[in-house]
Amino acid sequence: METWSFRDTFSTLDQMRLVLRRALDDARNHLPVEEETWYDIKVILHELCCNALEHGKHPVELYSAMCDIDHMLHILVADSGGGFIPGITLADTFAERGRGLAIVDHLATDLMFNETANKVLVRIAI
Repeated sequence: METWSFRDTFSTLDQMRLVLRRALDDARNHLPVEEETWYDIKVILHELCCNALEHGKHPVELYSAMCDIDHMLHILVADSGGGFIPGITLADTFAERGRGLAIVDHLATDLMFNETANKVLVRIAI
């Protein structure tokens, strides 16, 4: 599988949209991924970046890379905020908020946080 990586930062919602569009377009040109997996990747990126933008300290950093060792897509979203105490629980299914990380946990192969949870790493089987 082809090696690929992407890195960028954003501080506003408009910047985030542009960064995500560039990341997805670039990945699509380099990674042979099935359509259903593309949808999952889009949802995961959107949820993680929105959470970091809303709850973290700006700028938000997005790193994505295809790893030759485990043949998985790695996505790291980081901000310099204080983080939170991670716990993945599914909020009320009719709630407007609070379901994002549970959705990401369901779609991703792995979901990991650093000690303060201001960095999240997701691995997705490609």
